Amino acid sequence: MNRKSIVFYGAGRYAETNLSRWIYKGLKPVCFADSDEKKHYSELCGFEVLPLDEAMRRFPDYELLISVKVGFFEVYEYLLENGVPRERFYKYSGPKWCPLIGRHFNINGAGVSACCLLNAVVSSRFHG
Repeated sequence: MNRKSIVFYGAGRYAETNLSRWIYKGLKPVCFADSDEKKHYSELCGFEVLPLDEAMRRFPDYELLISVKVGFFEVYEYLLENGVPRERFYKYSGPKWCPLIGRHFNINGAGVSACCLLNAVVSSRFHG
């Protein structure tokens, strides 16, 4: 299965710290996107940081992976309000690792999942 272009949203310390682990797990971004204008058109770990609309324009087949630790739900709402359809959020898959890839929460096109230390996954579906 061909994956789409993965755009990581959030070009902060959390993304910088975890990027090598995500790449090891097969999640290599085509770029980062961020709302902080001071970061636009700079680089994070060798990947360009773009405004959200520029990343969406350059990579029309994008899937968005939220790469922030704090304010995850606020970022998700911000992205929805700024034109990112729910179905464009990256959907984790693969039998070898937890679908939450080190997060406490994962939002995909259908709902929110939370993972405990035992990798027991619970899910809450979006309505509407």
